[in-house]
Amino acid sequence: MIAIEDVPRAGMFLIVIRFEGYENNYTVRTRKRLMLMFESITEFKLESITFSLIKPDNSSRTTGIMQLCAFSELTPEHYKKFHSFLSKWCANISWWRTWNILIVQDVDLEENKK
Repeated sequence: MIAIEDVPRAGMFLIVIRFEGYENNYTVRTRKRLMLMFESITEFKLESITFSLIKPDNSSRTTGIMQLCAFSELTPEHYKKFHSFLSKWCANISWWRTWNILIVQDVDLEENKK
């Protein structure tokens, strides 16, 4: 976990949503809702990169999704508003059981340079 003041101005979010129960159209409905959400964000740039399904081993049933997004021009205040917006958005969708926003960061494989 990183402190709010250390949120990068540009990078990638991984949004993970787990479903409550199962219906065939949860995946399609979720993708459409996320696209609407991205279009409504105007404070910073947010672009969809990939949309992936979460399926347990040896199962054809989808239990959730992962949405990778690129962002730029983000400030800590923008992130707080985005998190609050997503929290309210998710609370209104009864079949979204849990959700998380993860900030994807590169790992520097070089040893500390002195």
